[in-house]
Amino acid sequence: ISVIVPCFNGMDFLSRSMPSVLSQDEGNLELLLLDDASSDESVATAHRIARGDARVRVLCAERNRGMTANWNAGLAAARGEFVCKLDCDDEFRPGTLAAWVGAFDKNPNLVAAFCRTTQCNAELQPTGSYLGDQAFLRRGVDPSVDRTRPAADWYEWCFDDIQIWHSNAFMLRRSA
Repeated sequence: ISVIVPCFNGMDFLSRSMPSVLSQDEGNLELLLLDDASSDESVATAHRIARGDARVRVLCAERNRGMTANWNAGLAAARGEFVCKLDCDDEFRPGTLAAWVGAFDKNPNLVAAFCRTTQCNAELQPTGSYLGDQAFLRRGVDPSVDRTRPAADWYEWCFDDIQIWHSNAFMLRRSA
């Protein structure tokens, strides 16, 4: 699994986001921190957190290339069968990667998996729902229940006036 963590001036968040990836139970992973020419100490912070952990690669852009180009650089550098993204100011709860890989194992035709985004406290316990839950509820779908849907449904739902998922947490099968 390649976990891509795009970063621009995210020094203050890395001490939580990076360990949330590195502590996942799903064993074979790499963390790619893609610094987009930060002007803060993001790169030094990332190296300090990694402390020589061979699973971490810190890749630095010479100039700011923007979110999409930075993400695409991560995709090009990723080595895993599965690729996922975590914004540098967010965290994975324990078991996130195992749950996603389990979903792919159950359904070999699965192309992408998304997770529900929630507001959490410092211990990553949910304190509130994400606005995107409203898009599910409008369609009579409980957002707290795992489900597989045809891609056309998700695509249609993207055009709701409320974002149904937050773009920071998804996994893709590289071959797809």
